[in-house]
Amino acid sequence: MVEVRLEGSALVFLLDHGAVRVDFPTPEEARGALEALMVELIFKKRMIPLRQK
Repeated sequence: MVEVRLEGSALVFLLDHGAVRVDFPTPEEARGALEALMVELIFKKRMIPLRQK
């Protein structure tokens, strides 16, 4: 399981054994990347988010 957080202009992927931070130039680009990831996982791969804030 992976938890993804939007922190300012970065996406932070929290893994069982650490974390990965991906920085974007603007918060809007980070939000767009998160939305694109959600679309890919939910609609194309049929995965279900366990929770969404």
